[in-house]
Amino acid sequence: MVSDMYCDRAERISFAARVLLEFKNGVCFIGITNDISETGVFVDIGYPPFQVDLEDPGFLHMMPAGSGQPMVCRVKRITGDGIAVQFLPGSPVGLTTKLSMGRRRCVGHGNASLGMVSGGNP
Repeated sequence: MVSDMYCDRAERISFAARVLLEFKNGVCFIGITNDISETGVFVDIGYPPFQVDLEDPGFLHMMPAGSGQPMVCRVKRITGDGIAVQFLPGSPVGLTTKLSMGRRRCVGHGNASLGMVSGGNP
């Protein structure tokens, strides 16, 4: 099953990088990018995403987490094994990244094995 918010797709290039998606509700997903464009990226997390909906705002962090400025994004497509996000020019009101502020606690599968984030409520 694929959830989608239809939008024109920009030209994509193959680009594989380890990233972390962080959402306002404290849920984080670690995955690998498949391809990227100037407007967004698809992140393969290897399992169906949970606790995230279309249009949810968040941050895309390059790994290791906290190593650079995160990119503000929002969910545009949800598949059985990943999330496509659209890059945003600025941060929605009230949206802040807990990882960049030193609060490295996110809820999500597979995070603890990297030693970057841990489970629990933010």
